[in-house]
Amino acid sequence: MKRALGIVLAWALVASAFSQSNFTIRRPLDGATVRETVPIRISIPSDVPRTSVYVGIWVNGKFLEAVAPGESGDLVYQLDTKGRKIADGKMSVEVVLYADLGETARILNRSSIEVNLDNVTSIKIPADGVQIRYKFQPGREFSYTVNRRQIIATITEAQRRAGSRAAELPLDSEPLRYLYAMENRYPVKGGYEGLVRMQPLPLKGKDYVFLRTNVNPEGRRYLDFELAPIYTRLTDTGREIFGSAPFYIPLEGSVGEGSRLDLFAYLPLPVLPSRAVRPGDRWAAPFLIPDIDLERLYEQNKFTRPAESRATLESIEYTDGRPTARIRVSFAQGAGQGANAALAQALGPQAVEFEELVWFDLGLGMPTRIERTITIDQRADGAGGGGAGGGAPTAGGGSGGGSGIINNDDRIGPNLPRDQRQAAGGQGLEQGGGGGGQGGGGTLSPGGRGGDRGAGGLGGAQGGRTGSTGGGAQTLYVRQRIQDIMILER
Repeated sequence: MKRALGIVLAWALVASAFSQSNFTIRRPLDGATVRETVPIRISIPSDVPRTSVYVGIWVNGKFLEAVAPGESGDLVYQLDTKGRKIADGKMSVEVVLYADLGETARILNRSSIEVNLDNVTSIKIPADGVQIRYKFQPGREFSYTVNRRQIIATITEAQRRAGSRAAELPLDSEPLRYLYAMENRYPVKGGYEGLVRMQPLPLKGKDYVFLRTNVNPEGRRYLDFELAPIYTRLTDTGREIFGSAPFYIPLEGSVGEGSRLDLFAYLPLPVLPSRAVRPGDRWAAPFLIPDIDLERLYEQNKFTRPAESRATLESIEYTDGRPTARIRVSFAQGAGQGANAALAQALGPQAVEFEELVWFDLGLGMPTRIERTITIDQRADGAGGGGAGGGAPTAGGGSGGGSGIINNDDRIGPNLPRDQRQAAGGQGLEQGGGGGGQGGGGTLSPGGRGGDRGAGGLGGAQGGRTGSTGGGAQTLYVRQRIQDIMILER
């Protein structure tokens, strides 16, 4: 009891001295205009025992959280006004210094400011809306980092009936860089069209990228000269007019060029609204499904198929200090439904949900961030074996068919043996391929058309490359979620 009384008296003495000390918000200044993530810099007096105090953060009279002040120096609290959905206008920020007395706390001091929050307000939107357009400035290049996250969950019919939930298994993925190079711009009635070169790039500081593909489900290095370009001519709203994969003929006398495999990666740009829009407006915005057919790569004049979807302009707001349109695109289709013909042809008897979030820089005329999430639900009847070649169990050689972005072919595509061309998975999305009679290979993928030996199907995390014919039949319900996040490099 005496010891506890001594602690309280000690804190009373500290509080008495501390009431006149310098606990204050240094930045931002009172009355300042702020936006996005606001660093709140708080000075902590040197005579305060830092291990026994904490700082409470209050915004507009609402408690957010308590944070420790650190061992020395000012405390800098990052206030994410967008993430916390704080409305524009006057915003009060109060910080409270508490003494930790075990089961109780004592207020030692307070400091507060009032600032003007401006994430949206000062952006002037014309009465008839904003035209959102690609600018196609010749010579400009835009490089993005691409990170993919894949998650698979499987459950049997018996488990499903018992009310069990499928455990989610995250699959490894490799980072990638991707380039959009503006080669030319063509004035047309009402706007512009652009010639854009698209191709994968190595990570910074490297001359290769390591990826798993249909041909190499275990993964391999692709050197920078194996990262092949695709050229597309687009409208200023991102709709494809034509596409072309240049046919490469090696110099006479060169060695080994004809047998090397190239990596083709096609990440279409989002389709923008054809009319001026205001926040809250909705419009039809087809999602472009990549459609690379390696058997007729050099004959194709388009590399996408549009899938019906709906888009909404959620807001026009500051992002990284620049006016940015935030657009959400989504669609959903149940298994066996044919409302979306392009999607049904690509994915077969599967239920699919798609969502895309785009942050489009109005001044730059390009997205600064794209988040694409595809969720695929499939009932795999009779899926049993597969994957005898090593790795985690697979769901066997299930039905395939799928849109995708990354494919392989050699420089002289038509000369590649037929089984290798097919195994490349004409529309495979990185790994897998269509279902085959001999089980699955590679990591999970929506699949392509598949090869003669069944490249993929609903393969597990590291399924065998060949696999044996599926065993005891049972019904599996498989959910696959694939998320790609593209961030513009500054």
